[in-house]
Amino acid sequence: MFYRCKAHQIDAKGGKSEIEKHSKTNKHRKSVKYVRSQVKIDKLLTATSTSHADKVKNSELIMTAFITVHNIPFINNFSILVDEASAGIEHLCVVVRTVGRDFKVLEDFFSLTELVSATADVLFDVVQKSFQEGGIELQDNLLGMAGDGVNVIMGANNSLSSCLKEVVHGLFIMKYICHSFHVCASKASQKLPNFIEQLTLTSVAVLKEYQHYMNSKIHKILHPAQTRWLSFPPVVKRMLKQYQSLILFYQDGSLSEGFPAAQYILTTLRDPTYKFYLQFLSFCSAILRRFEQRNAE
Repeated sequence: MFYRCKAHQIDAKGGKSEIEKHSKTNKHRKSVKYVRSQVKIDKLLTATSTSHADKVKNSELIMTAFITVHNIPFINNFSILVDEASAGIEHLCVVVRTVGRDFKVLEDFFSLTELVSATADVLFDVVQKSFQEGGIELQDNLLGMAGDGVNVIMGANNSLSSCLKEVVHGLFIMKYICHSFHVCASKASQKLPNFIEQLTLTSVAVLKEYQHYMNSKIHKILHPAQTRWLSFPPVVKRMLKQYQSLILFYQDGSLSEGFPAAQYILTTLRDPTYKFYLQFLSFCSAILRRFEQRNAE
């Protein structure tokens, strides 16, 4: 009769009594302890950590392995960030993003070109000629492009991105996250009452008297920018701080001056539902700030 010891990976002759004697030897016990401490290969391939730092390390390892296997000379490659500016005269701004030898992401201003017209063909010619003048061919070096969501830059057809895709196969295209988030926030804000806009038209000079009376810190009432959702958090925060002073201000306006708009806003301020809107926006502003900070990083 034979038996096999998995800890030693050996075959030996003997029955039950021999197996029991072998299991009690120090050599066998040490081998068993060593085998039990080993991690199985299937567990080595399973991610056990979900921390941000470990995810970054894993991503860097995957990217490094991909670059090594495919022999990609990434130091010579780059991506571009483009934006069309209109201040009386159309311009196209191009910023180049590269990866240095120390794996740090670098961004450099490349060009600011006046446009004869803001069409896809003109934008494409400007980008291509700008790099050709520097001895750089887009086909061999361009990896990706980022821009806002306007059709002339990001449209599926007849846009700068579609023209570049015809020249650079496999080009990575990405919209600016802030622009996309701005569209979402703007659409959502249209569902809110318009009393926030009306309240910001308050006369600062008159409001100052009621701020003194309520022992409130003297603040101006900020006005939200029409095209930037990031302006709402400080506006809402300021209005909540001056809420009681605003009630007195519009109460005086509705009684002494007889303004219908003042009476409407006073009724609105006294309605707890609308104060809840402001508190809800104040809560959302913390999320917006975190998003802004992460995007800046």
